[in-house]
Amino acid sequence: EDSAPLRITSDITIEGKGRAMGDRYSRSQFFEVLGGHLTLRNVTLIGGYSPWTGGAIAVLKGRLTLHNVTIRDSSAVVGGAIFNDGGDVTIVSSRFVNNRAEDLGGWQTGLGGAIYNSGALRIDNSVFSANTASSGGAVDAEGEDSTVEIIRSSFSSNRASFGGAVSNGRGHLDIDQSVFLDNAAKGDYYSPGGGGAISSSGDARIRNSTFSRNNGFYGGAIWLSDAKATLQHLTVARNVGGIAGGILSQDYTGRGVINLSNSLIAGNSGYEECQILPIESLKLNAGNFIQDGSCNADLKGDLLLSPFDAMANSIAPQAGSPAIDAGDPAYCLPVDQVGSPRPLGAGCDIGAIEFLPDQP
Repeated sequence: EDSAPLRITSDITIEGKGRAMGDRYSRSQFFEVLGGHLTLRNVTLIGGYSPWTGGAIAVLKGRLTLHNVTIRDSSAVVGGAIFNDGGDVTIVSSRFVNNRAEDLGGWQTGLGGAIYNSGALRIDNSVFSANTASSGGAVDAEGEDSTVEIIRSSFSSNRASFGGAVSNGRGHLDIDQSVFLDNAAKGDYYSPGGGGAISSSGDARIRNSTFSRNNGFYGGAIWLSDAKATLQHLTVARNVGGIAGGILSQDYTGRGVINLSNSLIAGNSGYEECQILPIESLKLNAGNFIQDGSCNADLKGDLLLSPFDAMANSIAPQAGSPAIDAGDPAYCLPVDQVGSPRPLGAGCDIGAIEFLPDQP
């Protein structure tokens, strides 16, 4: 049964103690944040619905903080679970599952299967799975004032036409120590999918992260369009693309600047593993191992990679891999994707994960 959302204008904390609000048949938005600070802890929101923005929660002003919150089976035209228009949203140890942004076939519809953001968004240690949209299967960020920070989080089986997991417009995107698995950007004949996991035309910094089994015509894992991007210690393996199986960058305006360092790109199906157009936009190219030698890689060949480790959410080099100790020391990060210190050997390893010398 439809009901009006609870409108928040002051500071309020709701402790759910593991209880659920709504069900799969709910047809109501739960909260509308108009000011103040709403904090939700230990609660599940199910079946939120809005005919336009924020299926479960709309943030129009003020702050929203989620701790150990699950939002699932919610839908709206923009922001299937959460719509943030200029507010401040922090998400910690939470889950977003099977949320949907409805595509009505018009402009500015189907944005952000789980979250639409045009404000400040921070995501830590959270899971996004099976969310769908036209742009940004899990997260769609729009506008120059948008900032998205993602750390220690997992994105799997999300779907969109652009940015299977995350789509970033003109704002800033910062991703660290995260994994993107089985996401897909699937368009149609006239608009093939862009960026199996990530699509960005803004400023992007992506570090210590793994991309595997993602699928998108314009970049099996990552598609950059007129973007300023720093890609550091990435493992991009076994993705499927058309133009580029791993990473595709296209610069049409002269704005694009790509810094690629200590990254491992291998086993991706496409015309090339990596393609940066024009190649002059590749301003930093250091310590990279790309299997087919594309993007003017320093090293190429067989990388000897392990299968995807579901427990560690990562792909590590095997003993004897040429990626071990081969990173450019000028661009080594202090820790890897799972928090292990770099280096563990004579030098830091190429890719998201440091090889453990004493492992079997």
